[in-house]
Amino acid sequence: MKDRKLSQILPKLRFPEFRDKPGWKVKILGRHGVFLSSLLGKKAKDFDTGNSRYIPYKNVFTNQFTDISDLRCVNVGKEESQNAVAIGDVFFTVSSETPEECGMSSVLLEEIHNCYLNSFCIIFRFDEEKSLDLLFLGYFFRSQTVRKHLSKGSQGSTRYNISRLTFFNLPLLVTSRMEQQKIAHCLGSLDDLITAAEQKLEALKQHKCGLMQLLFPSVLVKVNKTSRLMPKLRYPEFRYEAGWEVQSLSSICEINPSQAKLPSSFVYIDLKSVKSGVLLEHNLISRNEAPSRASRLLSPNDIIFQTVMPSQRNNFFFEIENDYHYVASSGYAQLRAKGSALFLYHLLHTDLFVNCVLRRCQGSIYQAINQSDLSSIPVSIPSLPEQQKIAHCLGSLDGLITAAEQKLQALQNHKLGLMENLFPSVEKL
Repeated sequence: MKDRKLSQILPKLRFPEFRDKPGWKVKILGRHGVFLSSLLGKKAKDFDTGNSRYIPYKNVFTNQFTDISDLRCVNVGKEESQNAVAIGDVFFTVSSETPEECGMSSVLLEEIHNCYLNSFCIIFRFDEEKSLDLLFLGYFFRSQTVRKHLSKGSQGSTRYNISRLTFFNLPLLVTSRMEQQKIAHCLGSLDDLITAAEQKLEALKQHKCGLMQLLFPSVLVKVNKTSRLMPKLRYPEFRYEAGWEVQSLSSICEINPSQAKLPSSFVYIDLKSVKSGVLLEHNLISRNEAPSRASRLLSPNDIIFQTVMPSQRNNFFFEIENDYHYVASSGYAQLRAKGSALFLYHLLHTDLFVNCVLRRCQGSIYQAINQSDLSSIPVSIPSLPEQQKIAHCLGSLDGLITAAEQKLQALQNHKLGLMENLFPSVEKL
C-alpha cells in the first residue's frame, strides 16, 4: 500500500487559520520507520535487579506519553544485543484480553539512557521525520482512526494479539507541522485541566477518608464495664456527652427485612451494578421474571451491603423514588436503619467495620459473610442528633466529590469529542 494525498481527507473541525489549507496526507506507518523488538530472552530472575531499567506494560497501556517516573529495574548484560529505547519512539502493546484494548500506544518524549521496553510491547522508530511533532503523534495514535484499525486487526479467542503486518499498515494521517502543534497544544491544555480535576477529586476523597478516621472511633474497648468509645474529633455540642455505645449491627438496623412477593417487573441490581457507591445505569437489567438470586425489594433509605467480596466496599444507599421497582441480588444484605440511614451507610465503610466483616468471611476464592455473622458484628453509635450531624457533614462532602467526578467526566468526554473531530476519519484506504 502506497502513501497518498487525498484532498477529501479533512477533519470535521479545523482551526480557522487552516480551513483553506490542503487536505491531510495519508501515509502508511511501516514505510516511515522500523519496528524493533523489545526485551528478549529475559527470565524472572533478571527483573527487579541490575543497573538497567525497563518500561512496564501498564506504563504503555495507560499513558499516551510515557511516564519516565514509572520505570523498573532489569539486568541486561553488556554482551546482550537488546534494543534500548530512544526519544521519539512509539510503543505499542501487542496483546490484551479484549480487541478494544489491543495496540495501546505511548510516545517517549524524553531521552532515557540504558532503558528498554517490556517483552509484551513493540517499538516503532521513525526515520528522520522532522515534519512530525511528537506531542501530536501521542494524541494521534490514541485517535479513533488508529484505535479502530488496530482493534479490527486483533486476533484471538481468550487473548487477542496484533500482527506486525497490521502495525505496518497503520494509517498515519499528517497535516502541516503548524497545524499539528496547534492540535497538540489544544489537547495538551485540556489534559492539564483533566489532571487538575483528577487531583482535586483525589484530594476530596483523601479529605473524606481522613475525616472519617477522626469522626468514627477506631478501636473497640471496655470502659467501666460498659463498651463506650470516644472519637478523636467531635462537634462542640457533643463534646461533653457520653461516649458512643457499642451494639450489634442487628440492634441498629433490620437485616434482610421480610417482604411481600416480588413485583411482576422490576430493575435488577446485581454485583456488577454498583461501584464505589454509584449505581451503574448501563449494568442494570430490566426483568419480567426474577432470576434465582433476586430477593431484595428496595425501599427509599435502604442500604444494600455487598456480602460477597465485601472488601470492595461496593455498597449503595438507595434514595431513588420513582415508578420503578428495584430488586437487589441476594449477594447483598439489605439494611434498614432504625436511626440515621446515611450515618449507617458511612459507618459500613469505616476500616474498623470492614475489617470486622473480613475476619468473619468464609471462602478462599470469593470471600463472603452470612447473615448471622453480619448481624453480630459490634458497632459503636452516638445519639441520633450526633448521627445526623456526622451524616450531614459526610453527605455534603459526598456532594462535592460527586460534582468533581461529574466535572472530570465532562472534561474527559469533551476531550474524546474533540479528538474525534480534530482528526480525520478514514474508513477505507
